[in-house]
Amino acid sequence: MSLPKKKNAAGSAATRPAPPPAPLVPLSGAASWVYTIGFSLAVVSFIIGIYQTMVERDLASNYWLFMISLSFLFGLRWWRVRQSGAAARRTPDAPVTPPSAKSGAKSAKK
Repeated sequence: MSLPKKKNAAGSAATRPAPPPAPLVPLSGAASWVYTIGFSLAVVSFIIGIYQTMVERDLASNYWLFMISLSFLFGLRWWRVRQSGAAARRTPDAPVTPPSAKSGAKSAKK
């Protein structure tokens, strides 16, 4: 005895969730130094921002420190994803995905 498939709000059968994104390629050599220094600057600017906010009791005047910290984190994330993409392009045995079929194609059934 099999269980019936769950239906979503539109009434069609539920589909499987998309697979998780590929993990980032581990960094080595100069890339790890760049990442370490950038992450350290992000943490230091965040800690200084917290300290100054507690001393001055004014978040608005120290907001820029938190933005610098977030900028480092966003920049590092962008840089690391970009490095992973470059590493995947250099790898000759990377899986090649065929182009997807047109979603608006009609079936040949009549």
